[in-house]
Amino acid sequence: MAVFFTLALMFLSVTASISQTTCTASAGTLNQTEICILNDQTILRATSKGDTVVPQGFRVRYVLTSGTDLVIRQVSERPVFILPDSATGLYTLHTLVFNPSTLDLSTVQIGVTTGFAVNALLVQGGGSICASLDVTGVKVRFGTCEDICQAKAGRLFPANRDCLSNGTATLTANRLTSSVIPSGYTRLYVLTRTDSLIIEQVNASPTFNVTRTGKFRIHTLVYNPATLNLGIVQFGVTTGFNVNALLIQGGGSICAALDVDGAVFQVNTCPQVCEAKAGKLFPANRDCLSNGTATLTANRLTSSVIPSGYTRLYVLTRTDSLIIEQVNASPTFNVTRTGKFRIHTLVYNPATLNLGIVQFGVTTGFNVNALLIQGGGSICAALDVDGAVFQVNTCAQTQVCEAKAGKLQIAQVACLRSGRAVLQARVVENPTVPQGFRIAYVLTSGSNLLIEKINSSSPIFEVNRTGRFTIHTLVYDPTTLHITGIRRGTTGADIVKLFIQGGGRLCGALDVTGAPFDVQNCGSHLTGSIKTFPNPATSIVNVQFEELENVKRITVELLDATGNLVNTWHFDGQTQQTALDIAALNTGTYNLRILYDDQFSETIRVVKASY
Repeated sequence: MAVFFTLALMFLSVTASISQTTCTASAGTLNQTEICILNDQTILRATSKGDTVVPQGFRVRYVLTSGTDLVIRQVSERPVFILPDSATGLYTLHTLVFNPSTLDLSTVQIGVTTGFAVNALLVQGGGSICASLDVTGVKVRFGTCEDICQAKAGRLFPANRDCLSNGTATLTANRLTSSVIPSGYTRLYVLTRTDSLIIEQVNASPTFNVTRTGKFRIHTLVYNPATLNLGIVQFGVTTGFNVNALLIQGGGSICAALDVDGAVFQVNTCPQVCEAKAGKLFPANRDCLSNGTATLTANRLTSSVIPSGYTRLYVLTRTDSLIIEQVNASPTFNVTRTGKFRIHTLVYNPATLNLGIVQFGVTTGFNVNALLIQGGGSICAALDVDGAVFQVNTCAQTQVCEAKAGKLQIAQVACLRSGRAVLQARVVENPTVPQGFRIAYVLTSGSNLLIEKINSSSPIFEVNRTGRFTIHTLVYDPTTLHITGIRRGTTGADIVKLFIQGGGRLCGALDVTGAPFDVQNCGSHLTGSIKTFPNPATSIVNVQFEELENVKRITVELLDATGNLVNTWHFDGQTQQTALDIAALNTGTYNLRILYDDQFSETIRVVKASY
């Protein structure tokens, strides 16, 4: 007679309850059972998951039991058992780790002794013998067609990773594999807590709100209300394991399906979000102690973020211990001693941070920072711990650095056209370049002034994306600063910190403000191509413009190699070609900047040749 069987697996860990003596033996768990038919015999075969712990002197045996009473049918040195083809009902394969000197297996009566009886002798079962039995084991049920249960729960996975905010977190699961819901059955979702699967809630959809931290799972349950009465569930007491034990898949008799593993969520408290930002400062001067006083002033390098109800204050500290000396509404302080000082920005809410706790000369910036979220505390505020660094000496000892970066301004607004834009700055205040020093121009991006490119000849750069860019003048001594060695990721602030102007030791200067450009995409009508000929030219260079509609004015600017404006021409918006007289120019390389209705279109390099 053909035998149909249902394979139900349940992987549960049995935690040994050890009273006074520690017992390290562990039976571990078995993998899925393999079933095969050979010569009219049914062979059950399992493998260990490798988590068995066998102390010295102990042995491993495998036990086959039948029924829910776990009546022992066979004991083997291998997890392989042979059953007659007439076998029906529930069978379980167990692992047993034991010491033959303390547990005599010859006392086991096959067909009489149960796994529960053996377990009661062990420390894990309340007895005194050190041994371990995987009581749950791996279950196999044999029966006729009428015993087959078609219900399947399917599997879920977490759709989000929420945290506890204002006392609540919302957990949602999505379907990974489909359920099978037979006629008359229904699907329900179950929320459990901890690895004990304590049932907390049930819901018609896989979404639950929780009000505590910890591990949660959302499970799918497919069941027939006529055979499984969920009124037996006591929230906070009944576990998913209790329910599963009633089902055929868990060794019981009810046809239903529970996704025991479920979708796992680890709920923690949401980190507190603090929007306050101090920004960064740099020294605006290098004063020395004259007549017993030095005045220290800092300027802003990056902006502060001051939320509603917050205020900004400046803090003067002394030494690398950041001993607080003074506070002020502006970043200017007078000091009366030599040494290292810093000016810091503090953005805070007076309602949550009481500065009355500060004892000048005792409290440090580190003490204050430790109270803030950024320093591991709980108060939302921001302190620029690095600050702007000043080394105050007496005036006779102060290092003199004559280098000055001067100032730049935008020569012309630029926009991204055909994937490129040319940025050009104009010198409006000449730099001071001591003997042996050099000038370079630096292109940075973003508010943190990330260095993108360095040009040793002119303040002209090409970019291929939109965003904030700034061109700066750098005056430096090549014997102390090797600009070719500047690594990717270096910022303008990093360079400033090397110079005396930023608290460092090198003589040099960087125009931190520079010439800022906000590069955007050009208007959609700027799409053609501009041509010049001849190029090089001796006296006349012809410019062929794009054929564009609705353009009122074309502007052509001629700039020399350093970005200075040499000449400007204006033409009607429908001009197609013009001739520019460059006969009076010195030989060399120039740039033509073409603008349509004051929108930058293209920069073209032309060469003035000699006759």
